Amino acid sequence: MTVLAIIGIGIGLFLIYMAMEKIDEYSNRVYHYDFFNMQNFGIAFVGNLLVYFGISWYKSALAQNGDTLNGILLLFFGLCILFILLYVNIKNTNLLFGVSVSVFQFTLYAIASVFAFFGLLMAAAWMAQVKPVYDISD
Repeated sequence: MTVLAIIGIGIGLFLIYMAMEKIDEYSNRVYHYDFFNMQNFGIAFVGNLLVYFGISWYKSALAQNGDTLNGILLLFFGLCILFILLYVNIKNTNLLFGVSVSVFQFTLYAIASVFAFFGLLMAAAWMAQVKPVYDISD
């Protein structure tokens, strides 16, 4: 059963990749605009991080009866970044195609942002040459 799950995940990822390629091919041919590139991912990555940490900060401040403005501001700036990306997508294409592909793009980029964030944390730990500390004072 595990093998079937791995094969299913692999096929699903391949189909998502093919959908991304077909969407980019069509939008590049018709509108001369690429939806799935590193620049758009970077913008969506920053927006998703601000939204996530804004919500987290807001909830923790609300639970402690603290200042919720910081979380609200992070959430606002993150949503502004995502709406700007949506506006650019619609401006470079048309309304229906821009909104529908942006929903697909934001969903994929939100999932990829989680993996990219942990990848950045691992890369930072590797570059800092973090070593374990052993206590031998027994």
